[in-house]
Amino acid sequence: PTINTIHASVDMGTRLDLRNVARHARNVEFEGKGKDLCTIRLQEPSMLCRIYSSGRMIVMGGRSAPEARTAARIFARMVQKSQRETPQAAYPNMRVRYKINNISATADAGFRVNLHEFHQAPQHEDNVDYDPERFKGVEYRFKSPPIVVRVYSNGKMSMLNAKSVDELMEGYRKMCEILEEFRFDDRPIYPQIKETEIEWI
Repeated sequence: PTINTIHASVDMGTRLDLRNVARHARNVEFEGKGKDLCTIRLQEPSMLCRIYSSGRMIVMGGRSAPEARTAARIFARMVQKSQRETPQAAYPNMRVRYKINNISATADAGFRVNLHEFHQAPQHEDNVDYDPERFKGVEYRFKSPPIVVRVYSNGKMSMLNAKSVDELMEGYRKMCEILEEFRFDDRPIYPQIKETEIEWI
């Protein structure tokens, strides 16, 4: 699988004064009518962080787990420094908690899949959602690991909701094992006849 983006969250453990964040950090923009949410953009790595006055931050745009964690550390450090003038922030003793909320990725089974047979298989009816008018692929929901895989007829996959790279790889292996049963055999039913073998009358 190829990771497209990682969404992670950071809990700073205290309320934040976002006006101080705007004064001390670069590339800060306030969102909405109030002053309860602002965003900071990093150029390298290219990442976006949404910061809430409650002390919660959402870090988006990482292409790998180490990159997302590094960016989260940079954002947290920016916020910590900006709160030095805020008594309730208790700088520098903030208890920062970090976790990955969602890893989205793309993958390829390496073969075509018969979606019609796949979504009708009774052994998978509790996990499968298929509505060709709304969505071209089959959506498969695993219970463990709790990830969602969207499978297309060409064997391509979109994977969502993984909480770690290990979960992502486990879900990919399980999905390929399941799809192997529904490998689409697109070989011609009848033998092809070369034009030179046809006897014209």
